Amino acid sequence: MVFVLNPAIIIIVAYLYIGVTVLFRFHLDSMLTTNAAFVVLISLSGLSFSYTKTLDDRKNSQLLTRYAGETFAWSALIILFFSILKFCYQKCIELFFAEKSGDIFVFISGVIIVYLCILLMISAWLSFKGLSSLGFVLMRNFFRESAKGSHEKECGEYFIKLTT
Repeated sequence: MVFVLNPAIIIIVAYLYIGVTVLFRFHLDSMLTTNAAFVVLISLSGLSFSYTKTLDDRKNSQLLTRYAGETFAWSALIILFFSILKFCYQKCIELFFAEKSGDIFVFISGVIIVYLCILLMISAWLSFKGLSSLGFVLMRNFFRESAKGSHEKECGEYFIKLTT
């Protein structure tokens, strides 16, 4: 229920963990962390696309769910590119910079780290947009279904009036 009500908490915690493990421990291999993030995001994308097929097209539910799937897919691709870029940077450092000092090394490292931070922020923003739209559709459908025949009909109708 937390992910439906406030997706920002999950996004902040997940991307802070990725940022700390990947950017602040830059010399360590972080493929496991970024691969796990990629798998989670691509799975959410697949689930969103599958859920789209089960919805009727009332209130643009299919459109919002498809949008969530697309944003999850783009976010997963950005995380994958992020991981590949960091891996290539680490291998280039090992090959070309035997001594890790000098102005060129510091400049290149700074540019790469800033670029990786920008990629991580874009991926986090896309994940937030996807979770927000998917959460909206799930909550709207939940209250619509609960209002059909349960004792919480007044609550469901009130929520439907708020969201339509």
